[in-house]
Amino acid sequence: MSLSGNIRTMPLPDLLQWLAAATKTGVVSFNRGGTEKKLFFDEGKIVGASSNDPTDFIGQWLVSCGRITEDQLRIALGEQERSNTFLGTILVQMRALSEQEVSVVLAMKAEEILYGLFHWEEGSFEFHDGEFEKLPFRISLSIQDVLLKGLRRFDEMQVIRKEFPDATVVLQRTSSPMPQSVMANPHARNITESIDGARPIAAIALHTHTSEFIVSKFLHELLRAELVEIVKDSASAASRTRAAGSAGLSGNGFLAPARKLLDRRDYEGALKLLSGATQDDREARSLIEEAEAGLVEHLYRLHLPQDKIPLLARPLSDLMGENLSPEEFYLLSRIDGEWNLRSIVTISPLREVEALRVLNRLRERGVITFK
Repeated sequence: MSLSGNIRTMPLPDLLQWLAAATKTGVVSFNRGGTEKKLFFDEGKIVGASSNDPTDFIGQWLVSCGRITEDQLRIALGEQERSNTFLGTILVQMRALSEQEVSVVLAMKAEEILYGLFHWEEGSFEFHDGEFEKLPFRISLSIQDVLLKGLRRFDEMQVIRKEFPDATVVLQRTSSPMPQSVMANPHARNITESIDGARPIAAIALHTHTSEFIVSKFLHELLRAELVEIVKDSASAASRTRAAGSAGLSGNGFLAPARKLLDRRDYEGALKLLSGATQDDREARSLIEEAEAGLVEHLYRLHLPQDKIPLLARPLSDLMGENLSPEEFYLLSRIDGEWNLRSIVTISPLREVEALRVLNRLRERGVITFK
């Protein structure tokens, strides 16, 4: 049997409890925008989790923890693309990690994918009953443990949101010295050193390859300890987000116009139109997938050659007054005159299509060139 719905009307805790009580075996897929996360069930227990969100990938997690560098990740991902080998195996072969460390990280990432779903207020789901493909790594989580931890994280985020309404908040260090215990932790030090009075929380999350929840929780602890202070709420970034989210038409009136745009290969126009689609509109999701795939191919072929090296048209410091989005700031900060475009997109915590859309806007504005 199958079951589908939206977590607005069937909240995640209710869905998980139903799957556990019925001792279900199968896969439940969650979709929000272009993000898809899957939970794998075996007789009512969660045995695996996957995600197409790059911030959930093992490589991004290892960079955020300081276990590997972005350059090591770039090399490993290049080898993975050539050999189709599991990334963890490649990192072991590179002697960047031990097999035991890979197992620990995989378990942590699977749990992070799962608990991240508790922050979703909107999203569709589909459960498909029956056996699934063999997982490269299995975990075993009881639903009761998941609910306790997940709901605790949800409550933590509600407290955090009282100080940080969204990820556009900007903070700066106070005159108080940072405790040695913070600076001795590579992950905490990386986040701390990214606090510069200019980057919003979303930009710090991208820069450190860390989830917004983890960054927000850590910064909230620093705020309570008076080690950082709020500079401003980046209202312009928030307004851009609201504008982007309201670009679509109501109801399903955008489907036919979007189809016409796709037929004319106006992929960017179709995506803008479809941005107003509801999460449980399957036809709209199918059109979005088609538009994204077409746009990726189009941009690589005509405007963003993968093997070319992007260059800044002027120094990054001169661009700070241009009100850059977190995504723009992150990608621009990785342009060093040595990495080609493919390498930058590969190590980015953004989805490929999102990174390419940002880079193409920067190209159109004359911010970047290629050699």
